[in-house]
Amino acid sequence: MVVVYAVECAQTGHAYVGITSGKLSKRFREHRCLAKSGKHHSVKLNDEWQQHGDGAFSIKQIGRASCRERV
Repeated sequence: MVVVYAVECAQTGHAYVGITSGKLSKRFREHRCLAKSGKHHSVKLNDEWQQHGDGAFSIKQIGRASCRERV
């Protein structure tokens, strides 16, 4: 089972969409760590995280599938 998720910035409404087979809380911590250090592959996420801080971001499930190929 894979989960489709969005990491959203409440200040801008922009969202990074991804998929994971792990726990959303763990995946959010990974995104946060990368974005806070400016090492996330999404430049926009890095920039917005630096500008708005941890409190502006949340993660939510937006879908699920039995395997990655069905996403």
